[in-house]
Amino acid sequence: MANEFEIKLFTTRNKILAAKWLVDNKIDKYFEDITNTKDLAWLYVDDRCLNFDGDFEKLTYQIKTFKPYYK
Repeated sequence: MANEFEIKLFTTRNKILAAKWLVDNKIDKYFEDITNTKDLAWLYVDDRCLNFDGDFEKLTYQIKTFKPYYK
């Protein structure tokens, strides 16, 4: 997939520690950059996100019932 897309790690955490984590997990070769700025992108992948489609009632329900994938 990395040869088809430009993949960047967006994090507010320490960039050096994030880079070390990528290396330790042997996935650093897939990432173009580590940034704390959300660049213009076609898509963001996140483990804790909701997609807003204009329906505020639906969004409110999703916020109140949200559970992370690992729970």
